[in-house]
Amino acid sequence: MLREKANQACRRCGTCCRKGGPALHKEDKDLVVSGRIPLGRLFTIRPGEPVRDNVAGNFTLADSDIIKIRNRDHSTACVFLTPEHDACSIYKWRPLECRVLECWRPEFLRRIYKHNRLSRKDLLLPEKAWLWDLAVEHQRRCDYYQVAKLAKNWLKNQKQIYAKALMAIIRYDASLRYTFCNEGKMAPEILDFIFGQPLSLTIKRFGICLERTRGNNYRLL
Repeated sequence: MLREKANQACRRCGTCCRKGGPALHKEDKDLVVSGRIPLGRLFTIRPGEPVRDNVAGNFTLADSDIIKIRNRDHSTACVFLTPEHDACSIYKWRPLECRVLECWRPEFLRRIYKHNRLSRKDLLLPEKAWLWDLAVEHQRRCDYYQVAKLAKNWLKNQKQIYAKALMAIIRYDASLRYTFCNEGKMAPEILDFIFGQPLSLTIKRFGICLERTRGNNYRLL
């Protein structure tokens, strides 16, 4: 019995932290608003985006915003993991999913991970309404459900009308990001929170191959 209880405790091995950052819930809002978790350390999985569900162990389409903590560069580890110590640099203010996760008893995380998810709207309104308006317009122009439909039709019959429509969406996404940083003088670190990850990267999840050409343009293969 004593051995069983000893095994059921966190050994702070860092394994869960190396599998990626957590998604945030409404209970975590104050961590972001207070600056303990800066917007530049977050990214958004947008509605309709194909994503791996690490809890269920399969791929699915996001049905709402999923705000997640970034990974470290060239790694799957949470950006707040200190590799040399296998320690969390914000342990005192760690998000809800980190607080409830017990790797030997994952049912607690399963119960909450789809509930009360934090959204961009929660974090941007009312103080940053202009950023929310940008996110809404981007969502309308770069809707993942429309991208999925166009990608399916392109892969099925290769008609140029679908390729042109897809490329228009990808170019708009890239152009908005460029303008946001270079003309709006905004920090590039928050792009993936405001607009999600670039479509030029996520399009491959729909089975589409994209080639970069001259002048930072792209073409479908």
